[in-house]
Amino acid sequence: MGKFWRRRFELELLKEDGSGIILSDFSVEFTISWKQTNTPRIATITVHNLSANTVNRLLAHEFAKIRLSAGYYGTGAGYFDGAEVVDASEVGKAHTVSDATQYGTIFSGDIRIVIDGHSGTDSWVKIQALDGFEAYSYARISATLAKGYTEADVYNLLQQKLEKEYGIVRGQTVPFPAHKYPRGKTFNGSITGYLDELAKNCQAHWQFLDGRLEMFNDATIVNQAIVLNAATGLLGSPQRTTGSAIMAASLLNPAIRINGLVHIDRRAIQMQALSDKALLSTDKDDAYRQSTILTKQANGDYSLWGIDEPPASLAGDGVYVVRGITYSGNTHGPEWKMDLICQARGDTREPTTEQKK
Repeated sequence: MGKFWRRRFELELLKEDGSGIILSDFSVEFTISWKQTNTPRIATITVHNLSANTVNRLLAHEFAKIRLSAGYYGTGAGYFDGAEVVDASEVGKAHTVSDATQYGTIFSGDIRIVIDGHSGTDSWVKIQALDGFEAYSYARISATLAKGYTEADVYNLLQQKLEKEYGIVRGQTVPFPAHKYPRGKTFNGSITGYLDELAKNCQAHWQFLDGRLEMFNDATIVNQAIVLNAATGLLGSPQRTTGSAIMAASLLNPAIRINGLVHIDRRAIQMQALSDKALLSTDKDDAYRQSTILTKQANGDYSLWGIDEPPASLAGDGVYVVRGITYSGNTHGPEWKMDLICQARGDTREPTTEQKK
């Protein structure tokens, strides 16, 4: 992992007009949770020892949005230094991921709450933010579509309203059914409710992501397989759970996304020990009374005696789809990683990380 030693980090506090300040040389801790659901990504970011002026500006709600970019430097990349004042033309654009630097934006969202405090001589500000919170919570629509409309017409109507009022632009979509409805439709309510209905009709999911309306299904792939091993950032041994997930940890890599692919060597994956909940979920048949709960087979698989759900599927080609990501980092500490929930392609079970009761 010799190339993963120069961390790169940028934290932007943005006003509604896109101007703001960049914080890059402060002690910052962050946790970002991203799941394959329509609920917003959630970020908790703690910044230490900001000036009283900056703290007061945050508490006064001068900044509406926050953007966090992280990863590693490539050859020749320079550092940002301190808190830099910038105008709208310089701030507000997400950093796309560079293969050369393994650096990019991992969160962009609305500031929900700001809390300040002290621990001894150390002062801190905790910022909690959600991706697309304003649109998710408050976007409404009142409109009609004439008879003969399609699901694509519904999508266009909702997306255009979101873009006009909240700046949510069109992202990736799924194939829309060609069916034309024989009657018109009246819209009067929450846009998120209509997006839920649209997604159900298209057998898909939706999410606000970095200012885009994204729609995806189980077949959606956003990046080709990124190899995860000890040389490319894999941390420890991935765990095969008794739910339906492969759990893996790696050094922070923004190129790995929800619905993207990772390649993990089957030989690196270990079986997770059973939890108390799993041990109590037996059916008490003859298998329950076996002295060995886990039996390792010659091919490396395990049989689980008395357990009512099989373990996560292992991919024959080693390629898995990422279904959940938790980023965690500390610019002045060792934490700089991402925890992944993965599934073998074709496994249609809801991703879970432990045995159901």
